[in-house]
Parts: sequence; structure tokens; C-alpha cells
Amino acid sequence: MKRIFLTLLTIPLLFSCTKIIEFDGEVSKPKLVVNSIVTPDSTFKVNVSESRFFLDNAPMKKIEDATVKILSQEGTLLATLSHTDKGNYEGELKPTINTNYRVEVVAPNFDKASASMSIVPSIPITSFDTLSVFEEYDFNLSTTIHFSDPGNERNYYRVRGDIQLMEIDPETGELRELERYIPWFYIDDPVINGAGDDDFVENEYNPYNLFNDDLINGKAYSLTIPLHLYGSGNIFIVHLFLESLSEEYYTYLKSVSEYQESGDNPFTEPVPIYSNIENGIGFFGGYSSSEIVIEVREKEWNR
Repeated sequence: MKRIFLTLLTIPLLFSCTKIIEFDGEVSKPKLVVNSIVTPDSTFKVNVSESRFFLDNAPMKKIEDATVKILSQEGTLLATLSHTDKGNYEGELKPTINTNYRVEVVAPNFDKASASMSIVPSIPITSFDTLSVFEEYDFNLSTTIHFSDPGNERNYYRVRGDIQLMEIDPETGELRELERYIPWFYIDDPVINGAGDDDFVENEYNPYNLFNDDLINGKAYSLTIPLHLYGSGNIFIVHLFLESLSEEYYTYLKSVSEYQESGDNPFTEPVPIYSNIENGIGFFGGYSSSEIVIEVREKEWNR
């Protein structure tokens, strides 16, 4: 018993001993951080900031005097974006499907940063089915979407939702929005949970509901999306999107999900966030999407 007692006494001493080690490495030169997600429904928008040393806790510095250009694959200038605020640059140019674009960013005291990408066509949702499940205080909506994956090409997808909670104004009879939220849902399907997918380990953390066409290349396929609807109002308007992602966007989101899964676990390998910016840091990619809208009225869940 004495040996055990003495061992326990030494444990606090081991953990109370700390040593401060000064960083003796080389501090790298700051780089431009360029981020832009592009869709055909909107104009080009680019955010530009400055990278910081990993031990520096200061806020990211926004770059407000950069020159941001959008060029064609051949190098033809298509647009020069204007600074709006806080390092955000916008223009009037909208991207088109199957066109290669290049962004170039130049700012004083930085190397020129650039990246290229192309927006792929959206894959239509050909039809959908719904199944409603009512419980005492819950309303669950299960929606199955049907689509066909193109063959002879690599495709990347994401399933996303958006829910509007509406009410009917008793005086005017008009609809007004009470709340809007992005629902979290888990799709129990092999293409989502990683079974047979080269990019995801089975049951791997996949909060963005990403998948590729490894299992469905050139085939018609159906996905069932379970939604739990909550909130008080007269009408739910459910928006469901099947997004077709550029390879860059897919790789970026996958790296973010892996980074989030690793968290603060000291026993996991550090997970880098994907970047496709030459001479800089950040991400330039895009997507197109197909959408279905489902309206659920109060009488349907209060019966």
C-alpha cells in the first residue's frame, strides 16, 4: 500500500511541471487569402485578406486596396471587381456553365495570387415523393428525390436544405416570414455515408452531405432526405437543393468536414484545409443547383 500511495503523490508533481519553449523558427512572409464561391445565379464576389502567423491571435486583416480581375481561360480580361467593404470585391459579371474562369489578385507588398475553375451544369431533379409522419408535437417530412447521373464523367454532389417558417397575417391575408433556418439531416444511404465511396470511409463524418458518382455513374438514382420541421406558424416552405459541385468546391468542403471532425483531439493527424490559390491561400470554386419547393400548411400537421 505504501508504494501505491507514494506513486499517487508523484502524479500532481509530474503534471504541474511546465516549461515554456520559445518559437525559434522562421516566420513566413504573409500571403494573400482569396476566397470565392461562384454560382450562375449570382455575380462574381471575392473576399481578400492577409494571412497571419499561426501563433498570432489578431483578427484577419482585410485587404481593401487590391486589384481583383476575372479572366477567361485564354487570359482575356472579363471584369475588374470593385471593393465594397471589409475586403469584399464585387462586379456585374455572372458566370456561365462550362466556362473556365481565372481570378487574379494583386495588392501592394504581396505576390500575385490566382486560381482557375469551371462551373459544371446542374443535374435536374426529375421528380420527388413525400411522406409525412405526425407525432404529438413533431412533424417529420421524408422526401425522396429522383435524378440521373451523366455517364462518362466524374460528378460531385451536395444535398442541402433551406426552410422558411411563414404565417398568414390575419388582417391582410398576406404571407410573412417568421423564421428561416438551414436544417441538419442525416441521409442513411451508401452514396452519402461512404460505403463503397473512394472519397469517404464508411460512416465517416459528412455534415455537408457530399457524394460523388462512384456508385451511380450513368444511372438513375433516388435519395431519401429526412427532415424534422419545428416552429410555430401557418406554413412551412421547404427548399431542397441537389448541387453539382466543381471538383475544387467538393475537395474544399470535404477537407473542412475532416478538419471539423478532428476537432481538438491531440491524437489525430493535423488536417489541412484545401487551397487551390497559387502564391496564396484560399479557395476559388463553384456550383450549380436544382431545386424543389414543398409547401406544408398548418392543417396538414394539426389533423
